[in-house]
Amino acid sequence: MEEKMTLTGIIDGEDTVVICGYGPVGRYLQQEIQEDGKERKIVFCDNNKAKHGKENGFEICSFEKACAENKEAVFILTSLEYASKMKKQLLELGIFENRIYFHEIREYLQGLMDKNMAMRKLSPQNYLRFEVSLAEHCNLNCKYCSHFSPIAEPEFLNLSQHEKDMERLSYLVDGKSDKIYLIGGEPLLYQEIIECMKITRTYFPKSRIIILSNGLLINSMKDDFWQACRDDDIEINITRYPVKTDYEKIIDRIEQEGITGDYCRESNVSCLFDKLTLDLEGRQDPYESFTGCNQANQCHLVKDGRIYTCSYIKCAEHFNKYFHQNLQITEDDYVDLYSVKSGKEMLEKLAKPARFCRYCDVKGRIHGLPFEISKKEMSEWADESTAQSASEWSEECIKF
Repeated sequence: MEEKMTLTGIIDGEDTVVICGYGPVGRYLQQEIQEDGKERKIVFCDNNKAKHGKENGFEICSFEKACAENKEAVFILTSLEYASKMKKQLLELGIFENRIYFHEIREYLQGLMDKNMAMRKLSPQNYLRFEVSLAEHCNLNCKYCSHFSPIAEPEFLNLSQHEKDMERLSYLVDGKSDKIYLIGGEPLLYQEIIECMKITRTYFPKSRIIILSNGLLINSMKDDFWQACRDDDIEINITRYPVKTDYEKIIDRIEQEGITGDYCRESNVSCLFDKLTLDLEGRQDPYESFTGCNQANQCHLVKDGRIYTCSYIKCAEHFNKYFHQNLQITEDDYVDLYSVKSGKEMLEKLAKPARFCRYCDVKGRIHGLPFEISKKEMSEWADESTAQSASEWSEECIKF
């Protein structure tokens, strides 16, 4: 309530409010601002060119245009992830610091996300966001890895299938996507990454395409890789792990090559992990798991002609194979890109609980765990009690 009053104080008497970020939080905030019934101009700005234009009666433009045309406005940052970068951008574009707000209402914005989580999960995405796994395996061995990379066998993206999938997906959504993540495992292990980047950019010319990497191979990448990143406007985001490597040198190389990216220079800051806590017996309520999950209908996974509401479903194949389990992945757990008739139908299906959600104990997940080396034990991903009995069973199967 206090932060809602802070928001009221920020916008009171303002003729124009610029909301920075046309995402779920921004759209929820717009609704909150309009609740007081006062006449004022609301403008959205976003760095994603794919979102620019008019939607639901509101203009979505670049930061440059928003600043040039609304110098006297109040600017509210809504990206919990990129707020510091947005503020720096606004300051460089001539907006005074006392006209930019975020920290004063950060908890309120997070509350908007939490309050609307179920509705957001069950609503088709306005802008498709998806990831493509270039390599299932990795050159790190992280405990709790959400893609099960420590127990995945070496496997790379089928490039010809990827091109077919990108062409089909682009057709379904008219070439419009919010963000596309090229991930792994470790994506820089993929020898055909340049071709993959070019194909993805061809079919999604305006989308943000981001390589998510641990950075360990950055300084071994050849000139043609860097040129391709520049030519196709590919970003590189680095996750910093507490391992023996020179991250300053890695970040310097990215900056020297003129590549946009997201990374942390602070040596005392490292990534944290979440334990998935799979229920091997599938006793969870799919609806509760889906609406309470921070992955469901957030960023989809595209692979082999299919699109999944989250990556856990497809990646669970590695868990099944390594531990001799049978977490069933059925036709109810994905959308066939070549059977669906329209992008609208696809997005509507992805906004519904998958049958696989019964294996996800969302309430039992453990968050904020520090980096550890994986011992490749079932308990790293599954409920301790069921993992123990299942592990004993699988060992008996192996002996047999």
